[in-house]
Amino acid sequence: MPHSHRPRNKPRQARFRQDDFVRVAGQPAAFAAEIDRDPKNIDHFWITIRTERDGPVRISLSTYSRNNANAGYDPRMCLAIVRSAGSELPEAGLFNATPFAYEDVEAAEPVTFLEQERTDLERLLADRCKRATFIEAWGAFYQRGHLGIHQVHSRRASYSVRTDIKGRDGAIRFYFTSDFSIELLLFKFAGQP
Repeated sequence: MPHSHRPRNKPRQARFRQDDFVRVAGQPAAFAAEIDRDPKNIDHFWITIRTERDGPVRISLSTYSRNNANAGYDPRMCLAIVRSAGSELPEAGLFNATPFAYEDVEAAEPVTFLEQERTDLERLLADRCKRATFIEAWGAFYQRGHLGIHQVHSRRASYSVRTDIKGRDGAIRFYFTSDFSIELLLFKFAGQP
């Protein structure tokens, strides 16, 4: 008697639409800097986290702005790190996010953004991934053979991107249970307020 076969690698059905603003949280599983023969094409760092209910989710972080470089502006990412303490972890999974704006973080405490060379930023992110026991991030949802989020940076207009999006800023937070410290990383492109 014949029987039906289910595809083994069928992609998971996403609960979200492309570009929905989401929050993801889970344990770090893997990380990698983009590689290419031409260093000018390298502009991402990827972190995969394990979520309890949604499986692995990839966080795509920008490490360099090719748009700014092509337009003659500073291509480096500007990074601010907001440190705090705590032992409570958020629920693991992929969720709709409430509005998030850097201006709200900056209004609550002093925040300094510093330009980062791409390779320095890659080393910093690799270090955080090695030490963190839990990661949380905000950004725009996508599905391309895997579930992921991108746009993990300020969405305000920059020198080379004129679209000004408010309340959907992306960010990443690392939890270090060894000393109960937390680091929220905020990313801006040159020209963003």
